[in-house]
Amino acid sequence: MEHISIETARSGEPAASIGSIHIHSTFNPEKEAQRFLNTHLEGIRQKSAVVIIGAGLGYLDRELKKERPHSTIIAIHLDNRLFHSRIPSDASSNPVKRWYPGSDKNIESFLFEALSETSIRGLRILEWPASVKTLYKAAEQAGRAISTVIHRYSGNISTTAAFGRQWIKNTLRNYLELQHVMIPGEITETVVLAAAGPSLENTLDILKKFRGNYQLWALPSSLPALIKANLEPQLIITTDPGYWARLHSRYFPENVPLAMPLSSAPRQDTDSPIMLISQGTPGEEYLLQNSEWPRLHLASRGTVAATAIELWKKISTGSLIITGLDLCWYDLRSHVRPHSFDGWIASLSSRKNPINNILWERAEKLTPDHLGIYRSGPALKTYTDWFRQNLPSGRVFRLTPGDGAKSPVMIPGAPDCGPEIFKVSERPPSFQSFSLRASPESIKEKENKVKTLISRWKDSLESDCIELGNETEELLYTLDPGGVLELGQSGRLEYPEIRTRHLTRVREFLDQLESVYG
Repeated sequence: MEHISIETARSGEPAASIGSIHIHSTFNPEKEAQRFLNTHLEGIRQKSAVVIIGAGLGYLDRELKKERPHSTIIAIHLDNRLFHSRIPSDASSNPVKRWYPGSDKNIESFLFEALSETSIRGLRILEWPASVKTLYKAAEQAGRAISTVIHRYSGNISTTAAFGRQWIKNTLRNYLELQHVMIPGEITETVVLAAAGPSLENTLDILKKFRGNYQLWALPSSLPALIKANLEPQLIITTDPGYWARLHSRYFPENVPLAMPLSSAPRQDTDSPIMLISQGTPGEEYLLQNSEWPRLHLASRGTVAATAIELWKKISTGSLIITGLDLCWYDLRSHVRPHSFDGWIASLSSRKNPINNILWERAEKLTPDHLGIYRSGPALKTYTDWFRQNLPSGRVFRLTPGDGAKSPVMIPGAPDCGPEIFKVSERPPSFQSFSLRASPESIKEKENKVKTLISRWKDSLESDCIELGNETEELLYTLDPGGVLELGQSGRLEYPEIRTRHLTRVREFLDQLESVYG
């Protein structure tokens, strides 16, 4: 570890050095920070978020605070000794958010709390050259963490832009169709979670042989392969709101319980009991305010596999065995066979565009990174980062066929296991059944509630000052995320015009809802 010294600069302020490298000027650290900031200030808009990598003793964030008092400033100190020796910062209602290597939270968790989805568009990253040069390993770690946050939030924003309005439509329709809801209890037996990666094919025989020794939970895309192997799940977890979810739902066995948020695509079999997952979709709290609606609060994770694992963590005390969660492609194959997409992809082929050409172009676009016979891409890497950090150690395993075939994507906390994992007990566990409850509200009561909710939303848009942090703000972002992001980056003169356009788009959608449910 390099020696860090704190000396007094000629200006009378403290200046730090690491070894022979000066982190701050030994003449005037404050002026040095001002000169550096002046070269970057034009690109930093009011109220935007700024991350400083290598905050040193805090001169740069102090100067930035003077120039951009309403911005979210995040200072990453690359050494805890520099953090504890930092200069005093001005007290304000919008303090600088700081992280250092000795913090209670890891850097990614800190950044996810410090930054929001809406701050990503105008985010600026500043690197203090001397700190980054000297503490380059810590700087690289910070850079990777910021990249992970940006990719995940960018994916969330894209998803909201594509599906936000569909979430609202689905929420209202699914609420009206609720007939039987499940009351989740504690699960003690082993759970197998089946995803739809290519490796699922290689473990189906193992799952069949030991079927009496575990509960089977399935992601929708794994169902064609499971059903073909005569493996009916005890629970299906579904969160996708759009067209592809309807394609997968053709394979849902009748009366198998579904764990789903109201924003998920409507079911074809409306008799299936529902384990309600609450993910904070606008209107959800109002519609389900009756305490007789049992539900589990789980944050949206952008992928159904992550939601399924969070659900398991919430209600299970036993082990989780994952199969088919490859986080990579095998050659040109993205999914197990058979799969819901097979017929769709085959329908696109022709004599001049054979199916292998379609698969090749799809693979090159979605998974451009080669790992021998395996392939990966940006979305899969973002998911991999989440799984690496969110699996409880000692309780999660990944099932392999035992023939030496292993995915190149390793997930700490989910070591590979073979069939022997099911031989822990000679007596199969006795599966508890989920208890059911009939809808506590009549269809008429639910219809009135939906009408009232839409009216509430429309009335809230008539206020001259829409309060931040309430349901209306979340509604505006869900229905028109581009408008919210544009408002956040707009200047004082252009703000009224942008706000008018934004609210007009939202009102038009609510008018459409009112025409359907009014």
